[in-house]
Amino acid sequence: AVVSTQSTGKRRDTDDDTGVFSYEKFNTFESIEGELKRIAKERSDIARLETIGKTYEGRDLYLLRVTHNITSKITKPIILIDSGIHAREWVSVSTNMYIINQ
Repeated sequence: AVVSTQSTGKRRDTDDDTGVFSYEKFNTFESIEGELKRIAKERSDIARLETIGKTYEGRDLYLLRVTHNITSKITKPIILIDSGIHAREWVSVSTNMYIINQ
């Protein structure tokens, strides 16, 4: 499937047909959300997905906590890596998903 962009009139590939997260093209919110939930479920020993608020459009804002001991209270300094802040920054989401999966 393709999504039209208003500013350039160009089209970009998306994952709309499969809903599967891709590291090579623009992902929909639903595929990103699904991938975060999959990671949190499959790696519940080191990952926990939390909702930290809502977007202007009413979508959940997620935080994925990854640590060697998911049940412990945070006592050490942390690193925060955000992505997807701007509508067209698809590569930052793919980069962070790659880091998470390593």
